[in-house]
Amino acid sequence: MSSEGRQPILRAKGVTPTERYLNKLCNKSFLSLWSYASVYRNEHWGNPGNKEGKELCDALVVFDNDIIIFSDKDCKFGDSGDLLVDWARWYRKAIKKSADQIFGAERCLKARLHGLFLDSACTIPFPIDLPDPSNARFHRIVVAHDGSRACKQQLGGSGSLMIRSDISGDDHLANPFSVGRVDSRGYVHVFDDTTLDIVLQTLDTITDFIAYLRKKEAFLSTRVVSAAGEEELLALYLKKLNRSDEHDFVVPDGYDWLDFTKGLWDSFVNNPQRKSQIEANRISYMWDSLIETFAHHLLKGTQYCGTGGISEQEIILRFMAREPRTRRRQLSNELKQKLLSTPAGLRGARVLFATEASEPYYVFLLYPRDLNVDEKEYREARRGLLAAYCAVVRLRNPTALDVIGIATESGDGPIRTEDAIYFDGRHWTSAEADHARQLQDELGILKEVKYRAGTEHEYPTGARLIHRTEYSRNSSCICGSGKRFKRCCGRPK
Repeated sequence: MSSEGRQPILRAKGVTPTERYLNKLCNKSFLSLWSYASVYRNEHWGNPGNKEGKELCDALVVFDNDIIIFSDKDCKFGDSGDLLVDWARWYRKAIKKSADQIFGAERCLKARLHGLFLDSACTIPFPIDLPDPSNARFHRIVVAHDGSRACKQQLGGSGSLMIRSDISGDDHLANPFSVGRVDSRGYVHVFDDTTLDIVLQTLDTITDFIAYLRKKEAFLSTRVVSAAGEEELLALYLKKLNRSDEHDFVVPDGYDWLDFTKGLWDSFVNNPQRKSQIEANRISYMWDSLIETFAHHLLKGTQYCGTGGISEQEIILRFMAREPRTRRRQLSNELKQKLLSTPAGLRGARVLFATEASEPYYVFLLYPRDLNVDEKEYREARRGLLAAYCAVVRLRNPTALDVIGIATESGDGPIRTEDAIYFDGRHWTSAEADHARQLQDELGILKEVKYRAGTEHEYPTGARLIHRTEYSRNSSCICGSGKRFKRCCGRPK
């Protein structure tokens, strides 16, 4: 039941089949609390005479300071016999028109002159607070359909549009199946029927996806880059780490033009290490499912102990959703191991340290369920104990500024419920420390439980697939051809 009696938030699924598919991918990658199809703006918000809003974009993702604006166009690629004519017509309708829609949406969001709604009647307000426009980072994505089919028919290969950072604006009209800088107002990413699936299903967390978009924009703005498709750039990105141990486009200096031909992506996906990574990541979707369970009840207004509005509760799930895929694997493994090792009649807890200053500490609490105890009494007792655990974690770890507590039943019984709380340790007082010590002594909290901090390797077995290579022009080419870089992808044009 809902403690607030709040009406459920009904979410659109998209109007066309391609919009519904995009919505499905976005929900999987960015999760339902932050991803919304068919968002509308009302230019006369508050005016009861205005019954209909205007569609802002086909999909909108708002997470922290990042805003992703999607425009989806399903336009038939013509077959007049003149490729330049057919391409120019398709480009204007499927890509340029979408880019214009995106920039219009961005302008609206920056101005904050209109209310945002999830329905055309403008009765369901957009539930997530927008970031301050001065801090917001906008990511513009056009999804252009049917060009991939025509590209494959004309050129063969995967059908993905070629990337060429040396073309811009109307230069595209004379360069069939090539995409560069679509608009001078800002970078626009263009995904097609081939690359939409590849990118969103490979980078299927908000953190991993945003990092790729930002690094790609930076890479393409510093030199001329030509690639056989988006997937070739993605493979290059995933195979390399920069000096900060972040995935990046690591290439030798001294080249004004880089050309990445077909083969990088196929080499990546067929590597045994990539296959091992996919298998190891299966457990990580337990974390996604947990977030979606909380989000479902939050959006439906059916959370057991919800207090405050969505924005106040969303912060807990935002910490959880901020975790990249490899970290989710580690968290899921720790939670699953604790569930399997704690009998139904015993209390168990596990604490995971933050591995970086920006990460939260996590407390997993397993609390025995007594079927003779009233549900309300049990949940209140469990939440109270979970809050005590979080306070003791802060007591014992001065760096624990953000602590996320997650509680569920011990054992594998017929009932499974979940509670989550957020503990802000930034304004820690001596009185709170004294109270935490008292709780620790009275409840026996974290006196025998071991703190755990471990390393989860992205590619779990065998030789390394990713490299931190210091390149020279005579290094082996990053595409794996066996040639020297200067004779292959780095050859002068």
